[in-house]
Amino acid sequence: MAALSLLLLSGCQTSDMVAAGAGGDARYRHRELGYSLGAPVSQDAQGSVETWHRVEVERTDIAFRGPRREFVSVVSDCQAEAGRHPDRRASGLLTGVGPRRRIESGVMDGAQGEGWYQVWEASYDEQPVRIKTVTAARDGCVFDWILVSAGNFERADRSFETWRASFEPAAEERR
Repeated sequence: MAALSLLLLSGCQTSDMVAAGAGGDARYRHRELGYSLGAPVSQDAQGSVETWHRVEVERTDIAFRGPRREFVSVVSDCQAEAGRHPDRRASGLLTGVGPRRRIESGVMDGAQGEGWYQVWEASYDEQPVRIKTVTAARDGCVFDWILVSAGNFERADRSFETWRASFEPAAEERR
């Protein structure tokens, strides 16, 4: 997967996600897998809520662009071998990203499953960006969560982590 081109270029693809609600109150449900998640939101310096806008990006389940050049997406893969070695799979998400410097990486465990996270510094169009990926295995599927921020990474990461926390597995998985 060529990460930066995947992350930053919009495509024309019908999404597998169905929306219910609008703006920051929207929830999206995957047609086949049944998982759902909310829309990301952030707050400006005065505490006003800022809405992120949904964008269509090839090979993603769903993607959003934030108010300050942030980008988030999630991709699911339920192939038989998908859940093996999340750290190796995570490194493949950066294929095509030019020179970069790892800031941190490690094992994570949460509601989205067990997996691997990583944060990198890179550049895009001669602008510095930070890229965070979280690869989590859950119930036979792998979810690749991606954040790209050219601005305030800490603010974008808070929105990203809140968005990831909105993940709810399919109803049959909740039992």
